[in-house]
Amino acid sequence: TLGLSMGSHPDTAIETNIGEVDIRLGMERPLQVSHQLVMEEEDEKIDMSKYVFQETMDGEVRFWLRLPSAGKYTLSVNAAEIKSEKKKTAWQDEDEDEDESSAFQNVINYSITCTETAEGVMPFPSVEG
Repeated sequence: TLGLSMGSHPDTAIETNIGEVDIRLGMERPLQVSHQLVMEEEDEKIDMSKYVFQETMDGEVRFWLRLPSAGKYTLSVNAAEIKSEKKKTAWQDEDEDEDESSAFQNVINYSITCTETAEGVMPFPSVEG
C-alpha cells in the first residue's frame, strides 16, 4: 500500500444510506495522493470525482464523498513517492532521471453502495489552481 494504512474503513466494501462517506487513511510518510470516483451504471462508467473532497493533514489523507444519487461507486486511491529535488551535475544525462519519476500506483479500491442520498447534492468546488 506504499505507506498508506487502512484507517476509518478497514473493509473496502462500504454502504451508505445518507449519500455521504468520510474515508481516512493513515500516511507513514509524505506521499502524492490522487483519487478517482466512478459510478457504475449498466455497461457505463461515469467519472464522479468532483463529488470527492480530498485533504491531507497530520499524517492522514481524507476523502469526503457526497454522492449525488443511489447506485454503485468505486473510489480508486492512487499514490506516488514525492520526487526528490536532487540537483543534476553537468555530466549527468537527462535520461538517468527516468526511474526516479513519480508514477502513481493504484493502492486501494473501495466499493461503495449508496442506497439513499439527499436531494440536490452539488459537486465540491474545484480547488485546482
